Amino acid sequence: MDELTPEMQRLFAAKENRRQRLARASFPEKIAALVRLQALAAPIQRQRGRTVKPWLFQMTMESLLLNETPPPYGTPKPKN
Repeated sequence: MDELTPEMQRLFAAKENRRQRLARASFPEKIAALVRLQALAAPIQRQRGRTVKPWLFQMTMESLLLNETPPPYGTPKPKN
């Protein structure tokens, strides 16, 4: 098999770095990422005729940094 080009080596290294970064993420960060993916996929799923309801999830960047657990499902958003 041919050797990898420098560009392919760079891409595989970036892919591994991303996997390591995601593996080190806290549980709330992983849930927040999942909710973002659900929100991105929802319009596509709706166009295909599916009923989609992404999870409701409220988390601030501060709570992520403090590693706090997310509020329970259905908790009203705090008023500023």
